[in-house]
Amino acid sequence: MNETEKRLRIYRALITNPEWIEILQDALALQEREEAGHAARGYSWLGFEWFEVHANPQTLKKMVTSKLLNITFSSHSSTHYKVADPVLVREAIQAISEPASPPQREMPADLFDSVVGSPDVKTLIRYALEAEKPAHLLLSGPPASAKTMFLLELRRLPQSYYALASTLTAAGLADILFVYEPSFISSCLPLPGCPPDGPSPWLLPAGSFSGCTLSLA
Repeated sequence: MNETEKRLRIYRALITNPEWIEILQDALALQEREEAGHAARGYSWLGFEWFEVHANPQTLKKMVTSKLLNITFSSHSSTHYKVADPVLVREAIQAISEPASPPQREMPADLFDSVVGSPDVKTLIRYALEAEKPAHLLLSGPPASAKTMFLLELRRLPQSYYALASTLTAAGLADILFVYEPSFISSCLPLPGCPPDGPSPWLLPAGSFSGCTLSLA
């Protein structure tokens, strides 16, 4: 398993079990402190026990199964653990807990020039792209109303990602966010419950969303 696959595995585990983040933060701090202290005294540290990170043994067993923790010592009276990949776990926790601020971005001067008409929609989308807070827009309209053309134009933006139906699952979206760290995601996937020629969404990940529906004739 390469590092990208490890990152995705850790990220998925923490997204699915957010209550593990606090346990891992305590474990990482304890592990760093104890390993440094024991190394200075010339011997190794066995690892932490369940009560030292305020987690029950059943939860720690699940974290071992998810390969977030390793069992480093076990006897009839105690079990000791260590965080399996401290650097990658810290990285995943930071990505989840402290989303990076979106970088400054420049829009192409000819953005939407290939789309004929809909000047009001173009203006509103530009306002959303330039807004300080992320915006969530839903393009709604009948077939051949330029919904997909708008999405393909948005793909030209720096740090954007055009998501196909096969990747816009919960796990697929997590992978996109973690690996590519896009500022924008556009998708031509119909919303659940919508007909195939129904509305197509594009969204800006991270932060608190404000949203509106743009109708295309």
